[in-house]
Amino acid sequence: TGNYVRLLDDDTVYVSEKSLYLSTSPTSYMESEIVNVKKDDVQEISVKLKDATYTIARGKDDKAILQNVPKGKRPKQSEVDSVFDALSWVSFNDVLPLGKVAAPWDATYVCRLKKDKHTTYIAHLAKKGDKHYLQIAAQGPPAALIEKSRLIRKDASKEELKKKDAIFTAADKAAAFTAKHKGWAYEISSWKAEKMRT
Repeated sequence: TGNYVRLLDDDTVYVSEKSLYLSTSPTSYMESEIVNVKKDDVQEISVKLKDATYTIARGKDDKAILQNVPKGKRPKQSEVDSVFDALSWVSFNDVLPLGKVAAPWDATYVCRLKKDKHTTYIAHLAKKGDKHYLQIAAQGPPAALIEKSRLIRKDASKEELKKKDAIFTAADKAAAFTAKHKGWAYEISSWKAEKMRT
């Protein structure tokens, strides 16, 4: 069975052949993906919590390794891998102005990509009750590297020109990402937030 429908500028009412569902939630019409970082692109993760700070870095064998593990202790590799992969497929349930979050931003998750990617993501986390909030920004290549790249001439080798293009592309993407997310807080799933707070 269908629904009764009519055009806005017409009084004629029709019955649709199929049922219609129209969401009244604004977030239903937004792209909910915030960021999606491939684990293979990650070089290092730094986590700063209220009472702890730690770093996970990619080792020589490409394995994620928790740094400065106390003597006699062994990290749980599945947890290390989970934290290392926390920025893959991050999406939001709701979005609100940053100033509307009535909870302290008490954790910071920094994801530095591999050197050739020239990008670092900085995520701040807040929690109130069972709701988790995220604010996020991206940093591109350092200003000195951008200035150095400007000096690469058009007749340079293909490899040099490719590196130059990667640097400028990363700088543009990081600036656009930060501008898009500036001033907004995202309510994210507890399981994704807890990965960043582990």
